Amino acid sequence: IVGPPVVGTISTYGRVVTFKQTGGNILKCTFDELCNVPLGAADYMNLTKRFHTIILYDVPQMGMHNLPSLKRFTHFIDVLYDTHTRLIIGANCSLENLLLLSNNDTSSIELQFNHRQLMDDLKMNMVGFMIE
Repeated sequence: IVGPPVVGTISTYGRVVTFKQTGGNILKCTFDELCNVPLGAADYMNLTKRFHTIILYDVPQMGMHNLPSLKRFTHFIDVLYDTHTRLIIGANCSLENLLLLSNNDTSSIELQFNHRQLMDDLKMNMVGFMIE
């Protein structure tokens, strides 16, 4: 973002969501601002109508301990993929380790599916490089 950040808003079904760091058609926000709040696909779609690039930082490793946030993140990535919106991720781990899979977890199959789906949507191969 060039210049000082500007507060930006999106409105979905009359509900207004405010973001502290926007500039032109670029949004910079934390994982908490997008995935630890009750936002859904319609909100994410409105984001892509306003911003052509989203910089998402402080993305934690995810698993069963934060499943609601993981599901929101998956919906967010799906919308970005479908709308060809650029995403820059600043994660607390490598992308291939973004999902914490446990052999002891009865929901491990769901997490493995989410992991494959995220990697497909992010067009990432197993070593974390973009597939052209």
